Amino acid sequence: MVRYVRIKPTSGVSYYLKRGFFKIMQHRVCVLVIAGSLLYCFGRWFSGDESSFFWRMRTHVVDRCIAATEVVKKSAVPASLCAQSCTAIQDAMGVASCFVRTEMLAEENENLRRLLNFVSDYRGLSYITTRVIHSYDGISRKVFLPLGTRDGIKNQQAVVNSKGLVGKIVDVSERSSRVLLVTDKGFDAQVFIVENGVSALLSGSGTDAVFTNVSSSDKEMKIGSIVITVAGIGGFPYGIYVGDVLKSNRVAAVVNVEELDIVSVISLRDDNA
Repeated sequence: MVRYVRIKPTSGVSYYLKRGFFKIMQHRVCVLVIAGSLLYCFGRWFSGDESSFFWRMRTHVVDRCIAATEVVKKSAVPASLCAQSCTAIQDAMGVASCFVRTEMLAEENENLRRLLNFVSDYRGLSYITTRVIHSYDGISRKVFLPLGTRDGIKNQQAVVNSKGLVGKIVDVSERSSRVLLVTDKGFDAQVFIVENGVSALLSGSGTDAVFTNVSSSDKEMKIGSIVITVAGIGGFPYGIYVGDVLKSNRVAAVVNVEELDIVSVISLRDDNA
């Protein structure tokens, strides 16, 4: 009877693993010595000792940073030169600021000169000139004056600038008053259209000025016709320029609240007598 013996192959992963394990066990003393030496070396590399690998790398990087810092210090601008530059910049800014202030003063003087010439054209008038105070409540813009009853200011007095009629005085207190602009609701004044001799009542609508109660409806109002005031109560003098006629019975008033700055409150001298 023939018996077959199964012979395992001498190759494969398990074969080499087993063979390697047996070799390590045979030379285990040498393996332990090598492993200990490696652990010792790695321990010195990761330690804080000055001879370690990472310590040498850190020293190298720090030295590089110090060298770069020295270069920056050497290339920095001296403090005295920087101060001189700052002084020069400040001087230049001062000159520019002075120039702006000079321009503003020149413009203000020109406005005052035109206003003086404008008021001087009307004889028999007294006036007080001041700067306006703007106020905005989120809905409408209001204009106040730092003048009141102690300054002789009264309700319904005309307020003008170098261009013409601005409005009239309302809500007078001892030290302040409010200007009701030509375009404000509640404003009204008797006016005269020069070209065709028509009288009308000028009223503010909130955005512009419109004619109401026109004396002669059959006369055409030509666009561009000059509109002036008629003498009325409260020291409203005759002949103050209001604006020009627009279509739809409207007037292009000279008042511009955004540019309003210096004004005069005028009254007839007879009122002050």
